[in-house]
Amino acid sequence: MGDGQTGIRDDILQFLEERYGGDDPRPPSSYFMNSIEMMAMSVFERNRALLAWMKAHGLDPDKGHDAVLGLGLLLAIDAKNYPQPELEHYEMPDDHDH
Repeated sequence: MGDGQTGIRDDILQFLEERYGGDDPRPPSSYFMNSIEMMAMSVFERNRALLAWMKAHGLDPDKGHDAVLGLGLLLAIDAKNYPQPELEHYEMPDDHDH
C-alpha cells in the first residue's frame, strides 16, 4: 500500500477517493467526535507495542483522528485474524420473563 513516502492514513484516503469519489458523509457533532477520539487515544496511552505500531504506520497516537484510524485498523486486523461465527436466526433473550 505505502511506498515509504506516505503513511497509511494517506494511502487509505487516496483509496477512498479513487473508489468512492468526493461524496464524503457528514461527520457527527464535534462533541461526539471528540468523545470518540479521546476514547481511541486512551487505547494507545500505556501500550508501547501499540505506540510503536502506530508510529511505524505514520500515525500519531496523540492526534485524535489518527488514534481513531489506528483503532479501526486494529479492529479490522482482529476481525480478519479471528472471524466471529455467523449466527443465523439468533434472537436476543427476553429478560422480562423472570
